[in-house]
Amino acid sequence: MATYQLISSDSHIIEPADLWQERIDRTFRDRAPRLVHEAEADQWYADGVKFGAIGINQQAGVRFETPEHLTLQGRMATVPRGGFDPHAHVQDMDRDTVAGGVLYPSQGLTTYRIPDSALLSAIFRAYNDWLADFCQPYPQRLKVGAVEFEVAWAPYFLARMDNLCTEQAIGVHGRHFKGDAIPSDFFRQNIFLSFQEDAVGIQLRALLGVETLLWGSDYPHAESTFPRSRAIVERILQGVPDEEKAQIAGGNTARLYRFN
Repeated sequence: MATYQLISSDSHIIEPADLWQERIDRTFRDRAPRLVHEAEADQWYADGVKFGAIGINQQAGVRFETPEHLTLQGRMATVPRGGFDPHAHVQDMDRDTVAGGVLYPSQGLTTYRIPDSALLSAIFRAYNDWLADFCQPYPQRLKVGAVEFEVAWAPYFLARMDNLCTEQAIGVHGRHFKGDAIPSDFFRQNIFLSFQEDAVGIQLRALLGVETLLWGSDYPHAESTFPRSRAIVERILQGVPDEEKAQIAGGNTARLYRFN
């Protein structure tokens, strides 16, 4: 049985229906995001702008049991409690053998469609205040961040950047970095990549640096590995040395986000 610790670098909350009506600055209360119960699904609007999708953001585990039920549409009434309640969220983490998580929004990921920057800033402030309260009961298990990627694409682009810098005219005759550094050196020193089920990326890990790779579950979204995260990670990391498994499955995320 695997003994390494799972820490998700990519998990989500689902914003409750009253989040912005309750928490946004009073000046923006009339223009705050609101949930509208439409004929086919619930839909978020702010200042006349449509954003977000309820269905696919709340269907963790459905793809394993009843994939024919996956849908973009949905109702807040069927959102799993772990999406908005910290205690239920941690219970689901325990069920999935995940020790900690880095949290992102769900509906908030598309609020950038709202053109008014002052309103958008107020929306973000209200969300951040709510999220701080959400995390407060479990400060050592829930963190906040801003990365969400697969990884297999990266080695090709790193190779192309290095080639341009060292072998092509635009690089050879241009400015050089100190100490003969090349673009991939800066990548490995500064960039982390998150993945869910990218077995090909794991096979290419030596080209990226094991220390740059972070596993994430994407809970509670439809493509999440929940509730089979450990089995999926173990399959993807088959043949990887134990020390590297521990780094990729949780150690790198713990180091980046300073989990104790």
